[in-house]
Amino acid sequence: TLVDRSNYFSAFFSGGWTVKKKQPDGAILVDADPDAFTHFLRYLRRGVFPLAYDQKTVGHDFKLYVDLLPDAKYFQIPMLEKWLEDELYLKSVEHTSIWKRLSDTGLDTESWSSNPGVQLVKRNTTVANKYVCPR
Repeated sequence: TLVDRSNYFSAFFSGGWTVKKKQPDGAILVDADPDAFTHFLRYLRRGVFPLAYDQKTVGHDFKLYVDLLPDAKYFQIPMLEKWLEDELYLKSVEHTSIWKRLSDTGLDTESWSSNPGVQLVKRNTTVANKYVCPR
C-alpha cells in the first residue's frame, strides 16, 4: 500500500536502494515527524487526504497544511502535493450562514445561525491485490 501512491516508497522497497536504516530487528527507520507521518500513512494506506478543520474555533489548520507540504514532496506523493499546493482542502468544506430580521416584538432584532458541513467523497477507488513471491 505504501508503494502505490508514493514514488519514494516505491523506489525504496523495490530493491533499488541499499537500506541503510534497517534496525537489528528488521524494522526500517523513516526519518519523519511522527505526527505528520500519521497523515501520510493514512493517505498512503486508504487514500484519505488530511483535512484539519474545526468548525467551532479556527476553521482550517493552515499551519499543518504548510508543514505537511515539504514532506509530501520529500516522500514524492504527487496527489497529496497537489491537494496541499492547490489548497483543495478549501473546497472540501461548505459553510452556510442564514440571517433573519425579527420584528414581531416591535424591536429590530437580528438572528444568525451558521452550519458548516464537511463532506469528502472518494471516487474511482479500485482495490488490487499484489502478491510478491520471495526469492
